[in-house]
Amino acid sequence: MLQHTQALRQSADPRSFLESELIRHPAHAAGSGPRTIAPPRSRWFGPICVTGEMDMAARPELVWAWLIRAGKWPTWLFHVTNMAVLRGHGPDLELGTQFRFRVRNVGIRADVQQFIPERRLAMTARSTGMIAHRAWTLEPSVRGCRVTVEDRSVGFVAHARALLSPTQTSDLQLLWLCSLANRARLGPPP
Repeated sequence: MLQHTQALRQSADPRSFLESELIRHPAHAAGSGPRTIAPPRSRWFGPICVTGEMDMAARPELVWAWLIRAGKWPTWLFHVTNMAVLRGHGPDLELGTQFRFRVRNVGIRADVQQFIPERRLAMTARSTGMIAHRAWTLEPSVRGCRVTVEDRSVGFVAHARALLSPTQTSDLQLLWLCSLANRARLGPPP
């Protein structure tokens, strides 16, 4: 089952809104890293928030293996190109990895902020006019693995895209989820 929700939120005081909208995850036990990851802050607008979820017929360890093998993203995501690790020990993402890539000809620089093996991957990505926070959460399910993707973005490009093409972010999430499910069903990445 796939669910997508999108909300454009603007607040007179974005700081108080953002503080109330921190991403919380139960996998953060005391001493195992930060308990929350705040979405990017914007001085003028609240974040654009999009969440997608899919129950995949693949084991969590296979979904995870494809998700963190960022160098292979261009082989299964047609709109991702020019992947390069800037800092890290690749080929797999890990906490602190910095990398760049292009999505539909837009250059993006990202860094991994949170890494809980086979459970949660979160990163902050920046491009001209936009800062985004994306988190993937994996949970075992009856079918195999439930994957939830949370996107929170700010900036004039994020808001223009939300106004001009309101389903673009959720459409890209759907593409990511379906492509990831298809790859994970094939077995581990090379």
